Amino acid sequence: MIFNSLASKSSLSTKGLENLICGKASNEVASHLNTATSVVQEFIDGKANSGIANVFGITVDAAQELRTRLKKDGAIGVLIGICIGRGSS
Repeated sequence: MIFNSLASKSSLSTKGLENLICGKASNEVASHLNTATSVVQEFIDGKANSGIANVFGITVDAAQELRTRLKKDGAIGVLIGICIGRGSS
């Protein structure tokens, strides 16, 4: 049930949100973030690059430091937050 509410707020499907929560990037999430699926997956897995830095509007070094400090669950939470922010705009 909670996934339905979050999915609605993020403009993602429930399945897309569930996959993201499980650490799996999807084309749907990547499209919502205006980047490639591989960019999202790499960030989830621990590596920031120019694609994810562009999503955040920060440098690659700053994105990598953010990812390192957040750990995997935090990185997923940030991606969900961005999707929710973009879903409501």
